[in-house]
Amino acid sequence: MMYTEDVIQNALDYIPAGHSVRESAMWHVIAYGTLWNKHKGLHSANDGHPKALTSGEESTLTLSVVKLCERRKPLTSVELSMIVTITLIGKNVLFMLSEIMHQFLIGH
Repeated sequence: MMYTEDVIQNALDYIPAGHSVRESAMWHVIAYGTLWNKHKGLHSANDGHPKALTSGEESTLTLSVVKLCERRKPLTSVELSMIVTITLIGKNVLFMLSEIMHQFLIGH
Protein backbone atom coordinates (compact mmCIF):
# COMPACT_ATOMS: atom_id res chain seq x y z
CA MET A 1 0.00 0.00 0.00
CA MET A 2 1.22 3.51 -0.79
CA TYR A 3 1.21 6.29 1.79
CA THR A 4 1.88 9.96 1.20
CA GLU A 5 4.88 11.49 2.91
CA ASP A 6 2.50 13.73 4.89
CA VAL A 7 0.61 10.74 6.31
CA ILE A 8 3.87 9.00 7.25
CA GLN A 9 5.27 12.15 8.82
CA ASN A 10 2.08 12.79 10.81
CA ALA A 11 2.23 9.22 12.13
CA LEU A 12 5.90 9.61 13.04
CA ASP A 13 5.18 12.91 14.81
CA TYR A 14 2.48 11.14 16.85
CA ILE A 15 5.04 8.77 18.43
CA PRO A 16 7.12 11.28 20.46
CA ALA A 17 3.86 12.69 21.83
CA GLY A 18 3.62 9.60 24.04
CA HIS A 19 2.05 7.04 21.70
CA SER A 20 3.51 3.72 20.64
CA VAL A 21 4.35 2.89 17.04
CA ARG A 22 1.45 0.42 17.05
CA GLU A 23 -1.01 3.07 18.31
CA SER A 24 0.20 5.56 15.75
CA ALA A 25 -0.07 2.99 12.95
CA MET A 26 -3.62 2.14 13.95
CA TRP A 27 -4.63 5.80 14.37
CA HIS A 28 -3.20 6.83 10.98
CA VAL A 29 -4.23 3.59 9.19
CA ILE A 30 -0.70 2.64 8.22
CA ALA A 31 0.73 -0.87 8.24
CA TYR A 32 2.59 -1.38 11.51
CA GLY A 33 5.66 -2.82 9.76
CA THR A 34 5.90 0.13 7.42
CA LEU A 35 5.70 2.66 10.24
CA TRP A 36 8.12 0.68 12.42
CA ASN A 37 10.68 0.57 9.61
CA LYS A 38 10.27 4.29 8.91
CA HIS A 39 10.56 5.05 12.64
CA LYS A 40 13.77 3.00 12.88
CA GLY A 41 15.16 4.48 9.65
CA LEU A 42 15.13 1.15 7.84
CA HIS A 43 13.28 2.40 4.75
CA SER A 44 15.34 4.13 2.14
CA ALA A 45 14.14 6.89 -0.16
CA ASN A 46 14.06 4.34 -2.98
CA ASP A 47 11.61 1.80 -1.62
CA GLY A 48 10.11 -0.63 -4.08
CA HIS A 49 11.39 -2.79 -6.89
CA PRO A 50 14.51 -1.81 -8.81
CA LYS A 51 13.88 -0.31 -12.22
CA ALA A 52 14.25 -2.57 -15.24
CA LEU A 53 15.47 0.30 -17.41
CA THR A 54 17.63 3.31 -16.72
CA SER A 55 16.06 6.72 -17.26
CA GLY A 56 17.90 7.03 -20.59
CA GLU A 57 16.71 3.62 -21.78
CA GLU A 58 13.16 4.41 -20.73
CA SER A 59 13.29 7.71 -22.62
CA THR A 60 14.63 5.97 -25.73
CA LEU A 61 11.90 3.33 -25.58
CA THR A 62 9.17 5.93 -25.03
CA LEU A 63 10.41 8.13 -27.86
CA SER A 64 10.61 5.14 -30.20
CA VAL A 65 7.05 4.06 -29.43
CA VAL A 66 5.73 7.62 -29.83
CA LYS A 67 7.50 8.00 -33.20
CA LEU A 68 6.14 4.66 -34.34
CA CYS A 69 2.59 5.67 -33.38
CA GLU A 70 2.95 8.97 -35.24
CA ARG A 71 3.81 7.09 -38.44
CA ARG A 72 0.90 4.64 -38.36
CA LYS A 73 -2.22 3.79 -36.42
CA PRO A 74 -1.83 3.30 -32.64
CA LEU A 75 -0.14 0.12 -31.49
CA THR A 76 -2.19 -2.81 -30.31
CA SER A 77 -1.43 -4.14 -26.84
CA VAL A 78 0.26 -7.17 -28.42
CA GLU A 79 2.54 -4.97 -30.55
CA LEU A 80 3.44 -2.76 -27.61
CA SER A 81 4.07 -5.81 -25.43
CA MET A 82 6.36 -7.24 -28.13
CA ILE A 83 8.42 -4.03 -28.29
CA VAL A 84 8.76 -3.78 -24.52
CA THR A 85 9.61 -7.48 -24.17
CA ILE A 86 12.32 -7.19 -26.82
CA THR A 87 13.71 -4.19 -24.98
CA LEU A 88 13.72 -5.96 -21.62
CA ILE A 89 15.27 -9.21 -22.86
CA GLY A 90 18.62 -7.53 -22.68
CA LYS A 91 19.58 -3.93 -22.30
CA ASN A 92 21.91 -4.29 -25.27
CA VAL A 93 18.97 -4.72 -27.65
CA LEU A 94 17.89 -1.08 -27.35
CA PHE A 95 20.17 -0.16 -30.23
CA MET A 96 18.32 -2.81 -32.28
CA LEU A 97 14.94 -1.32 -31.46
CA SER A 98 15.02 1.28 -34.22
CA GLU A 99 15.87 -1.41 -36.80
CA ILE A 100 13.09 -3.68 -35.52
CA MET A 101 10.63 -0.77 -35.72
CA HIS A 102 11.83 0.08 -39.20
CA GLN A 103 11.20 -3.50 -40.35
CA PHE A 104 7.87 -3.45 -38.53
CA LEU A 105 6.82 -0.31 -40.42
CA ILE A 106 7.87 -1.73 -43.76
CA GLY A 107 5.79 -4.83 -43.11
CA HIS A 108 2.65 -2.81 -42.33
